[in-house]
Amino acid sequence: MNIRPLILTIFAALSFFAAQAQPLSVRVEHKTYDNFFLKWEGKLDKGINYWLLTDEAEFNNMLGIAQTMGSTTRMPDFTTQYVFAIAAPETRMETYLTIKRVEIVDEKDVNIHCVLMENGNKQSYTTKPVVVASVPKSPYVKNIVFFDESGKEQKRYNLEKLSKEKQKENEKLQKEAEEARAKAEKAAKKEAADAAEAEEQDNVVDSKAAARAAKEEAKKQELAEKQAREEAARLEKLEREAKIAAAERKKADEERRKLEAEKKAKQTKLEMERMEREEKAAAAERERAEAEAREMKAQEEAFENARKEREAEKEELRKEREQKRKERKARREAAEEEE
Repeated sequence: MNIRPLILTIFAALSFFAAQAQPLSVRVEHKTYDNFFLKWEGKLDKGINYWLLTDEAEFNNMLGIAQTMGSTTRMPDFTTQYVFAIAAPETRMETYLTIKRVEIVDEKDVNIHCVLMENGNKQSYTTKPVVVASVPKSPYVKNIVFFDESGKEQKRYNLEKLSKEKQKENEKLQKEAEEARAKAEKAAKKEAADAAEAEEQDNVVDSKAAARAAKEEAKKQELAEKQAREEAARLEKLEREAKIAAAERKKADEERRKLEAEKKAKQTKLEMERMEREEKAAAAERERAEAEAREMKAQEEAFENARKEREAEKEELRKEREQKRKERKARREAAEEEE
């Protein structure tokens, strides 16, 4: 039995599964943004500090623009980019802070490798090193992970968790806005009632004072109504932002499902093509083995026929020698009888 096709099939299968087990890492180009400084007043840890900035409000709370003569400052697009910042504590030493590389691992983790170095030169002024950068968004990505210069993981952001926290925060703001609006309306009604009561009392004392009080109360009521309108406008803005965020999540989910379906179909096609190639290779191997077997059988038959021919020739020679021996004996006996 020829086991070579079986060995080749097993080796191909092991190679396929070994390749599947290796993590897929793809380098991603990142974009940096200049003319920003860190205005966040919180305490910075020693070494590199890492942040993922999910919207413009977070960005503006964390960073300020350092305008210089003749320069223009580009702003990142939070709808299409993952935006992040790294910073180091304030120092007088000449410091080198940068993004070494960005890669996507297994289509789900964006790994950001950062480098911080000091060359030992002391400056006459202090600086707070900061780098702002971004990479394109992907519907498959689940985590943003930061690494230091030694390749050790330092901070991990789970995007699904952040989205849920953001949604809760928006819901909380919406609830607070509704409560503030209700409180403002209640206060306005109370002030109007108090104004009416005060007006009735003032009419008894002095009509002129009552008119003045009514005017002041009208101003207060107008101010309260203005505050209520502003609060309502803020609430509507929050509701619009929540709807936009929900629509973006829905669109991203649809794109992710579409890409997953396409990827699955492609993998299925590749697997079928691989199986067909292996089957053809196995069939070719079987045909080659059968041809070798036929050739070997033909060689064995030729060898056997040659052996039989040699045996026949030996037998023919033996019979010929025997005949000659008998003839010599007969001649010898005949000669003896004549004598």
